[in-house]
Amino acid sequence: MKTTSFFASAAKAAFALAAVVMMSATFTSCSKDSDDDNLPESKAQTVTLDDVEIKVEKSTLTNVGDNPHYYWLSLELEAGKEATTVLIALETSMHNGKQINLTEQKTKESDGWSVTVLKGSKWLFSGQEAKNDAYKFSSGTMKLNVNPATKDVEVKLTGGEITTPSGLFGDGKKHTLAISYKGTAEK
Repeated sequence: MKTTSFFASAAKAAFALAAVVMMSATFTSCSKDSDDDNLPESKAQTVTLDDVEIKVEKSTLTNVGDNPHYYWLSLELEAGKEATTVLIALETSMHNGKQINLTEQKTKESDGWSVTVLKGSKWLFSGQEAKNDAYKFSSGTMKLNVNPATKDVEVKLTGGEITTPSGLFGDGKKHTLAISYKGTAEK
C-alpha cells in the first residue's frame, strides 16, 4: 500500500512539473524574438533622426536632368534641429509603390534612389542604390508614392541605419532614420 501511495505522490509531482514545463515552452514560443522594436519609426509628418522626431515643414518635388521620370523630393524640416533637409532622389517609373530594401545596391547605369540628410550645407549622410559600400544602409526599407502631375507624395522609411565615411558626403557617425510623410509638394 505504501508503494502505491509513493508512486501516486511521485506521479502527481511529475504531472505538475510537466505542466509547468509545457506552459513555459508555450509562453517562450509565443514571445517575439525580433529586434524590430529597436528600429526607428516616425509619427505622421515627421522624420526621426537618431531617435529625435523632427517635423516636416514643407516638401518640394523637382524634375532633374533629361529623364522625365527622375525627381528630387526635398523635405524641409523644422528649424533648430539636428537636420534641416532630407533629399530623396527617385525614378517614379521604377520606384513608385514598391518596397525598397535600403541594403540592396545594384550596379547599373540608370538613375537609382538615394537618401541624403543635410544640416544646412553639411552632409550628415547619404545612402544610395548605386553599388558603393561607403554609401550603403545597413538596414531599412522605404516605400515611395509620388505623383508628378498632382505633386501628391508619400514616403514611408522604417528602420534605416547607416554610417557614411567622414568627408564631403558624411560625418562618419552612425545614424538611424525613419520617415513618415504624406502631403502635396510645392513646385
